[in-house]
Amino acid sequence: MNNAYKELFYTEITSSTSAIDMANVMSSTYDTYYILMTDVTLDADGGLKVVPKVSNVTETVENTNVAGRSSSMSGSMGRRTTGNYSTRNFLLYMDYFDVDLTGGNSNLEGWILNSQSSSHNTYSIFNHMGTADGSVSGNWGNRYRQQMEIDNTNVYDGLYITPVTATNIETGKFHLYGMLNS
Repeated sequence: MNNAYKELFYTEITSSTSAIDMANVMSSTYDTYYILMTDVTLDADGGLKVVPKVSNVTETVENTNVAGRSSSMSGSMGRRTTGNYSTRNFLLYMDYFDVDLTGGNSNLEGWILNSQSSSHNTYSIFNHMGTADGSVSGNWGNRYRQQMEIDNTNVYDGLYITPVTATNIETGKFHLYGMLNS
């Protein structure tokens, strides 16, 4: 039995870096992409943003439709997000990474669909699990699910990952897999 997923990109961050550039790793060979980020820590509270690239240039303005929901393991239900953001350029905007707790880190997985179609919008769905903010929820973890639709038919060839409010990514393992078309 063949594995349907092929690893296209991997990097491990062990010291401060401002961004991860997955340049020229996406192509029409794959319809679906799976992204995995583990043991991610930042230099300050904040999150990550995954921005698509066209012709190895990060997108600057997109219409992004988003829906998301968060909850903590303490049982509280957090923010629910929905809406259309006419000047957002991301496939993912995850803002629940926390550095307040010793050993805190975050793990994230997601799927990117239709990124190679010039006739359909690109969709993504992400799951995040990580350390909750100690000042709000104590030593409880949190989870977050986010769905996105980029309202255009650009064909993407890469991804660019940056912190949202923090300055640097301190640690983490970043993988991108392609799922074979047949």
